[in-house]
Amino acid sequence: MGYRDFTELPVWQAARQYKLAIYRLCATQAFSQDADLRGQLRRAVAKPPAHIAEAYGRFNPADSARLLTHAKAELIESQNHLFDACDQHVITEAVRLEHHAMAQDVIGQLDGWRDYLQSPEARRKVEEIRERRRRNRNSNPNRNSNPNPNRNPESSESE
Repeated sequence: MGYRDFTELPVWQAARQYKLAIYRLCATQAFSQDADLRGQLRRAVAKPPAHIAEAYGRFNPADSARLLTHAKAELIESQNHLFDACDQHVITEAVRLEHHAMAQDVIGQLDGWRDYLQSPEARRKVEEIRERRRRNRNSNPNRNSNPNPNRNPESSESE
């Protein structure tokens, strides 16, 4: 089944839920004394959903896989910041583990999607779709009959 919008992707939904959990965590009193750590953590979790959405919008498996790799790196960075928070006694080990597990779930989904994008099957499907689009364009020559897209085809040359 295809997705009509990036918000339907389970991996985007999981990344967003992780982001919201971290935002809630950063809003607690425990983080009030360390603005740097709070900011680093918030920035790291804001990026994965954006990278996932951008990957969805690309029609190039290599570009999409690259963006998913960036999303994974940001999630791992956020996990490191959670270790920092635990080491500084801002959060407990139990809280760190809970959030770490959420990030690991997203990472697992990203790895699966990235593996698919790097597969021969994905490349084959993209080529099939591109070929179908080429055939459709060639079979409908009037689709873009205006040779000058900046000029209104209804206007006369004398204007």
